Formats: sequence, C-alpha cells, structure tokens
Amino acid sequence: MPPRPCPDGVGSRAWPDASLPPPRDGWTFRTFDIAPAVGPRRRGAGKGETVLFLATRGLPLLLEVGLLVFCLIECIQTPQDEVRNLPKPGWIVLIIVIPFAGALAWLTAGRPQRGPWGSARPTGPGPGAPAGPDDDPEFLAKINQVDSEHEDMLKRWEEDLRRREERLRHEDGENDS
Repeated sequence: MPPRPCPDGVGSRAWPDASLPPPRDGWTFRTFDIAPAVGPRRRGAGKGETVLFLATRGLPLLLEVGLLVFCLIECIQTPQDEVRNLPKPGWIVLIIVIPFAGALAWLTAGRPQRGPWGSARPTGPGPGAPAGPDDDPEFLAKINQVDSEHEDMLKRWEEDLRRREERLRHEDGENDS
C-alpha cells in the first residue's frame, strides 16, 4: 500500500510497521523528527553546572539562611533587658522581614554588649561567694582534718612494721644460735 499524505499536507510518512494494519480512518500518522534538533535527553545537571549553581546561587542562599537562623535564635534567647536599641519583638520582626540587613543590624546594634571574654552574662558565683573550693574555709578545714587522719594512720602502720621487723630479726637470731 503506497503512503498517503496527511490531511493537512504536513508530513508524508507511511505507516511505520507493515505488519500492523493501517489506522481505521486510512490516514497515516504524522511524525516529527525533532530529537536531533533538541539533542539527547539529559537526566540531571552535570558536575560543572552543580558547582556553578552552588557558587552563584546556592552558597549565598545558604549563608543568608544560616545568618537568619543564627540571629533569630540568638535574639529569642537573649533576655529582654539586655537587648539594645529596639524592643525584642521589634528585632525579631526586623530579622524575619529584612533577612540579611536585619540580621546584620542585630549583630551590630541589637546584641548585648560582650565582656572582655565574649560573655554578656556573668557565669561565676556572685560577689562574696568563694570562687573555688580552695578559697572556701570550710572545705580547707575538712581537707586538713582528712590529712591529719591519714598521717596518724600512716604513723601507726610504720610503727607496726618496725615491731614486726624487730620480731623477725629476734626470731632469726635465736634460730641461728
């Protein structure tokens, strides 16, 4: 059977497989050879495209989201009386609404002032309280008592050892004669 043209005149390919019957309406299927123009179908971005994406869009986005999360958590955890220049809810709204600029503003103008060691809050005991166990008089008295008990016990052991050694020497001297 000779190939017949399509009704609209576009394409003139015959029925692709002679072993199959032609379509019921008698017309052939229209085919388009677009695959060579488009190229082979790709399943994902190549390694170079991934690196380019990370460098141009991914890394700045990651840094911005990380800065936003860090500043938001730090602002929420900071006590109300230590926040500077704006009320705490104002800083939270500013950090969320204007992510990059709000986070930088929080870091420079809203955070509590840090001490010389980086901490805004004192972590040690208050004034008047001993700073360490070696400054506590009760602790030192307890240590001296334990030390004296150990010294007494050591003296008793040494004395007992001397008596035993003398007894053994005396017994050895009787056995030799």
